[in-house]
Amino acid sequence: MFIDEDYLRDFTPIGQNVDISKVLVWTNEVLLTRIEPILGAFYLDKLTQRYLASTTTPADDKVIEKIRPALAWGSAVQATINMSYKLKNKGIQKQFGDYSESAELNEILFIRDHYQQHAKVHEQRLLDFVCKNKTDYPEAFDNQNKDSQVFTNCGCEGQTTNFNDSIMII
Repeated sequence: MFIDEDYLRDFTPIGQNVDISKVLVWTNEVLLTRIEPILGAFYLDKLTQRYLASTTTPADDKVIEKIRPALAWGSAVQATINMSYKLKNKGIQKQFGDYSESAELNEILFIRDHYQQHAKVHEQRLLDFVCKNKTDYPEAFDNQNKDSQVFTNCGCEGQTTNFNDSIMII
C-alpha cells in the first residue's frame, strides 16, 4: 500500500533482477513499525481508509508523498537482511544466487545501515511536514491519536485539540 514495484525501483537502489515481491512483503511491516509510530494508529487508519477508497484529499496526497519514500527505504532496510538470510529447519541459512557472489555479513550490515539513514531522513521529513502543516491534518492531532510522534512532538501533548474547553484563548 502507498508504494508499488515501479516506485521501489525508481526511488531506491533495488535492481531490476530483484524479485520485488520479496521487498513488497515488508511494506506492511514497515508501515506498522516505522510509519504508524510517527503518524499514530488513529490517523494512519483514517488515511489508509481514504486511500483504499480513492477518496483522498489534496492534503492527504501531500502526506502520502512524504510517506512513500520513508516506506520504500524502510522496506529496503528490511529486505537487505531478510533476502540474504532465511530461517529454515536447519537454522539461519545464507542465500546464494546461481551467478552471483553473496555479500559478507559486514557488507550487508553496511548497506542496511546506509539504507537506514535514508529511511530515517524521510521519516523525519514526514514528521516535520505534518507538524509544520498541522492545521491540514486535524486527525493526526486528535486526542484519539495520542500514540503518535506528531501528537507528542508537535506541541499537542497535554492539550485538547477538539476545542471543547470552557475557555479558549485567541
